Amino acid sequence: MKSPETIKQIIDLHNYLINLKQNQDDISSIYIVYKLKDGSVIKRKYKIDYTVKEEEYLNKISEDKDFKIIEYDILRIEPEHIKDVQFFIKTKYLN
Repeated sequence: MKSPETIKQIIDLHNYLINLKQNQDDISSIYIVYKLKDGSVIKRKYKIDYTVKEEEYLNKISEDKDFKIIEYDILRIEPEHIKDVQFFIKTKYLN
């Protein structure tokens, strides 16, 4: 992700996570990987139990276009490379 606003949000989340008490029994993990301009990489992993506070941070970050491209691989495929698409909706509101 390259948006300065999203990078700031990730750094804010990271600072928040640093101050949490880590518990190896927690079932959720957050991975943060920084690729620095000099080519070096910094990786961090935090095991947490999601609360409303973590959800607030993650919801902001997940709105970023680059995050969506990373998370949803279909967004990396150019339309001209798609042969066919099937689309289904099942709901009580449509016939």
